[in-house]
Amino acid sequence: MTIRITGSFTYDRKDEIDRFVAEIAGGTDITLDLSEVSDIDAFGIGVLVSLRKTMAQRYREIGIHPDEPVERLIRVQGIDHLMKLIDVA
Repeated sequence: MTIRITGSFTYDRKDEIDRFVAEIAGGTDITLDLSEVSDIDAFGIGVLVSLRKTMAQRYREIGIHPDEPVERLIRVQGIDHLMKLIDVA
């Protein structure tokens, strides 16, 4: 299942993101399409890491399709080895 996230992926949207994560975590393998995310902060990165851990514990995979700035941030943070980065060309 591919889920597209648009706009900001930041603490300002915490309640909305928490509900979203609770709905999707563990049910099936997912790909998060972040190609239209305009802003991501430490909270958003933390959600990705936490979601990846939750999915792995349930023997599910999560792929991340970031745009170039989000991918660069994931790499700079040193968590790219935790994420299955997908280039959807």
